[in-house]
Amino acid sequence: IDSLQSALDMALFLDNGHKAFLERVQQKLWQACGEIANCPGDCLNAPITDFDLKELEEYIDSLGESPKKFVRFTNPSSIWLNECRIRCRELETSLVKMFRENKLRPEVYRYINRLSSLFFMLGYKSSYSKRHK
Repeated sequence: IDSLQSALDMALFLDNGHKAFLERVQQKLWQACGEIANCPGDCLNAPITDFDLKELEEYIDSLGESPKKFVRFTNPSSIWLNECRIRCRELETSLVKMFRENKLRPEVYRYINRLSSLFFMLGYKSSYSKRHK
């Protein structure tokens, strides 16, 4: 999670117009970090819930449809959002064993899984909007 948090810090620094939502995502990642470090969900301030997953899905949906063909990320903001996507996928892969052994709540795993889609769509939107202005 630290690696993803670091990339997300840079994406936030570059401010792609979605700063408020990405700051909420970052807070949820801190909660996930605590939970992964064996802090049970009831000792966290705001553990990831189905509501958080629903909010994430709705935000992704609000960004529009996925592109039909490959998109090259063309500006610093979109490149860092793609880096977030890559690190998120690596995190998800590293959590598979914990998830399969029931050492990670399904809500946390599903949230991490959907984050990579968020980062892709935000990167695409950032790249596309700056090319077509």
